[in-house]
Amino acid sequence: MCNSANLHFVYVLASLLLISGDIETNPSPLNSSQGIQGVVSILHLNIRSIRHKLSFIFETLSDNAMLCFAESHLDERVTDTHLLSECSSFNLYRRDVTAHSSGIVVYVSNGLLCQGRLDIELTTVQSLWLELRYKYTCFLLCTTYRPPKSRVAVWDDFIVRIERAMEVNLNSVVVGDLSENLLNNNNTIIIIIILFYSTILIMLLKNRRESQQHPLH
Repeated sequence: MCNSANLHFVYVLASLLLISGDIETNPSPLNSSQGIQGVVSILHLNIRSIRHKLSFIFETLSDNAMLCFAESHLDERVTDTHLLSECSSFNLYRRDVTAHSSGIVVYVSNGLLCQGRLDIELTTVQSLWLELRYKYTCFLLCTTYRPPKSRVAVWDDFIVRIERAMEVNLNSVVVGDLSENLLNNNNTIIIIIILFYSTILIMLLKNRRESQQHPLH
C-alpha cells in the first residue's frame, strides 16, 4: 500500500537521483541487446479537436516518425482522406468516440511497417495499440486517453492491457493523457503503475489539474 509518507519518499529519492548528475532522466525501456537500432521519434499531444489543425501539424511536427494525438473529436463524417490531405508520407490510425469529445489519432511514417493490434485493446479503455517494425526491431506503441472523472475500474482495465502487451512484446511504449496530476498524493495508482512497469514502458503523461486546463486551440 502506498501512503503519503511512502510517496514523499519516492519523490525525494527521485530528486536525489536526478541532481546526482549522472542519471538518465528518460531512460529507454530496452537494453542494448534488445534496443531499437537508430532513432525513432514519437510525439504526443492533447490536440482538442484535430480536423482544423492539420496544416499546423504537418508544417511543424512532421519531422517525427509517429504523431500521437488525444481528444481528436472525430466521427464518421470526417474521412480518412481529409485527415491525410496535408501529408502523403504517413499512414493513419484512429479510434473515434464523438465529434465533441475524446478520440485518438495516430500518424505513422511510411518508413515504418505498422499494423493494428486489436487483440490488446479493451472497449472500456480509450486506447490504440500498434505493432511497429523498424530495421530489426519490433515494438508496441499504445496511445491512450483517460477522460477526467472516469470510473475507477478504468485503472484495472488499463493494467490488464499493459500485462497483455508484456505477454506479446516486452518492447512497449505507452504515451497518453491520463488526466491526472502526479503531484497529488492521492493518485497512488499512477505512482504504482509507473514504478512497477517502468522497466518496460516509457510513459509520457500529461498531468492535468482540474482547475487549470490550457489545451491547444
